[in-house]
Amino acid sequence: MVKYIFILAGIMLLNYLSYDYGRLKYSTKLEQYKLEQSIINNQKIIELSKQNSEIQKKFVLNNLEKDREIYNLNQRNAAIISSLQSRPQRTASNPTTDTKVTAPEPTGTGSTGQQLFREDAEFLIGEATKAEVIKKSLISCRKDLEAVPNSK
Repeated sequence: MVKYIFILAGIMLLNYLSYDYGRLKYSTKLEQYKLEQSIINNQKIIELSKQNSEIQKKFVLNNLEKDREIYNLNQRNAAIISSLQSRPQRTASNPTTDTKVTAPEPTGTGSTGQQLFREDAEFLIGEATKAEVIKKSLISCRKDLEAVPNSK
């Protein structure tokens, strides 16, 4: 009977030692795998942060360029409007009752706007400036979209 107790104790000891050996063996493999994945993950985070900072720099430079162009457009708009001070203003009377309005004769050369009243010219210049600002903003937006890499 003592013989069986020793055999049972030996089996239990071998079972415990083999379990502990396997747990330690695969536990170190698991820890090594976790460490490798952590290193790979950190490298990807560093790479993505570098890409992000480069894209952010492109966005900032693009916005600065757009703002500079819009500032130049507004300066040009102000200069053109101030040069319109010599143009006559639209009269308050109704031209259809005072004089007969004749349609301009077509010359085939296009219009330069020299015949416009000051208010009309200011309005058209303002609208042209707004259109240019929208155009510059659209170009800037397209540059921003092209700066972002396509990730799928």
